[in-house]
Amino acid sequence: MKREIWKDRKFTNKAPSQYPCPVCYKGTLGIGNVSHEPTKNGKLDAEFNTPNGVENLTTGTFICSESSCREIVAFIAESLQGIEFYYVDTDGQNKSGYINQYRPKYFYPNLKMFELPHGISEELKDSINQSFSFFFSDLSSCANKIRTSIEILLNDVKAAKSKEVNGQRRKLKTLHSRIEHFKTKNKTVAELCLAIKIIGNEGSHNGTVEIIDILDAYEILEQTIDVCFAKNGKRVLSLARTINSNRKPRSKD
Repeated sequence: MKREIWKDRKFTNKAPSQYPCPVCYKGTLGIGNVSHEPTKNGKLDAEFNTPNGVENLTTGTFICSESSCREIVAFIAESLQGIEFYYVDTDGQNKSGYINQYRPKYFYPNLKMFELPHGISEELKDSINQSFSFFFSDLSSCANKIRTSIEILLNDVKAAKSKEVNGQRRKLKTLHSRIEHFKTKNKTVAELCLAIKIIGNEGSHNGTVEIIDILDAYEILEQTIDVCFAKNGKRVLSLARTINSNRKPRSKD
């Protein structure tokens, strides 16, 4: 996962996004047709000629740069049109210019923060994609769906749902207890899942999850999938252990 792309959920016309195409994941998305409609506040902004930009509701399309794909992605965004800024040109002269800023809210098809590999279940893909769809609009819901993905992943790797106590099978009632029990089978995967669960709980219960936490969860989730279905990785395991040791997302340090 390329964290730099996703660390700020906005872009400008001077520095357009490098979002990967959600279909081919080879090309990047370039802005196509765009339509702006000023909001009620935006009409007041225009009337008073504010230098901070005119508030608009923007709809439009992105187009994949890959010639064999050329997928079209629709988006809805809040935008500020005509933000005035100042700079010094190459001759040392003070100049002014204007820039447009976009805060996207929805994409269709939804963008993907990392490429989902072949070989994982459709249920797991659907859950992760649901989390992706909330990334720009609702981080708490995004975190909640990531947490749900961990439950599905544990099902897919056949993690036990019960354990033997005094000769009887007892249901593991919580996700936490299920992860702890799974340590006896695969400590690495359990540590990764626990870190994601901690972040997911923060979004589900407290509603104060930050972008850094979501990106941590996605990076760990991507590595968890690799560990379960492909390969291992020390850096992300270390990240998971830090979150587990502190028992809180990194933004709360």
